[in-house]
Amino acid sequence: METKQLADGRVAVRQSADPAGPALIYTPEEITAFVAGVKQGLADHLTGHSAH
Repeated sequence: METKQLADGRVAVRQSADPAGPALIYTPEEITAFVAGVKQGLADHLTGHSAH
């Protein structure tokens, strides 16, 4: 995964294995909420690990 902050403050996220592929564009607020959720363990199920 690669991320890049755009000139208008939004954040582009794309798969690094496919640099010519599409990017998902998020607002700063959406990225903040995503990172907070990851830190809280809300994505642990994606790795096969559980924080609980």
